[in-house]
Amino acid sequence: MALADILQKIREDAEKEAAGHLDTARTAVRQREEQSTQAEITIEQEEKSRGEKKQDALKKKASNMIAHQKKAAILDAKQSALSEVFQEAEQKAAQLSAADQKKIFLSMLKTISASSGSIRPTKASSVPLKEVLSETKSAFILGEEISGKGGFVFVSDEMEMDFRFDTLLKTETKKALEQELSQILFS
Repeated sequence: MALADILQKIREDAEKEAAGHLDTARTAVRQREEQSTQAEITIEQEEKSRGEKKQDALKKKASNMIAHQKKAAILDAKQSALSEVFQEAEQKAAQLSAADQKKIFLSMLKTISASSGSIRPTKASSVPLKEVLSETKSAFILGEEISGKGGFVFVSDEMEMDFRFDTLLKTETKKALEQELSQILFS
């Protein structure tokens, strides 16, 4: 299973979970709309006793407040959903089998254009990476362990490339979900 397939699977799982969270958010928005509608009715009754100018001003204010509350509710729900999805995706990536990690590492190593450098693995990926480097007779040197939930960082004199699973998930998945989020909030 290639890295792209695994990332695609993780992305699909994340999107499914995000859809569930979005439904929850929509329910919360509907509840806030009902509360806001009740608040708007009360405000309208008070406005009738005042002049027309005050009535128009208060209606506009209530409308803006309702719109703000809706956007705030959606934003809160999305931020919570994103956080949960990222955490779950990171956990799944960190729990990959050694065989799956080796396949992914082979693909990752092929993308490195340098002829020499150091591979600094996370603790969880140290053994599979050592095996891959040995099996491929790579010129890369296995360096000291780094923090992360799986993967490695390649370091040479010319470049540094971060292949840690948590970093890859954040950059790839976040791009897709941020676009969806901005469309919902600002359209």
